[in-house]
Amino acid sequence: MAISGKRGRIQYGGADVGNLNSWNMDIAADTHDVTAWTTDNAQWRTFISGLSGWSGSIAGFWDFTGSTNQKDLQDNILTPTTALLTLYMNSSGGENLRGSVLLTSQSVGVSIGGVPSLDYDFQGTGTPTYSTAT
Repeated sequence: MAISGKRGRIQYGGADVGNLNSWNMDIAADTHDVTAWTTDNAQWRTFISGLSGWSGSIAGFWDFTGSTNQKDLQDNILTPTTALLTLYMNSSGGENLRGSVLLTSQSVGVSIGGVPSLDYDFQGTGTPTYSTAT
């Protein structure tokens, strides 16, 4: 069953972070070419699996009031610290992806016709997990 993204949410360090409106997470698995020389006319490569990793971004609207917990994100990029990041598909359901992350970049922007925006990139450390429990 498809769900709407309008009820997604983000927790950082175990606390909800307010005024965010998007997240994405990418998982990648390295491969290593182990193709050996042959005496026949082989044309296909052979690979083995390597290391895996994950990363992504979160974004929304700048709001450093105490109730949004956004300042925790900035504090952790200024003094790098790992924290648990939980990315919910739907706040009323428990489906989520989570794991320990390091924040790798912060971007803030303001345009004359818009509201201040806030973006963070993160790098996962260790294995991410999928859960249906909150």
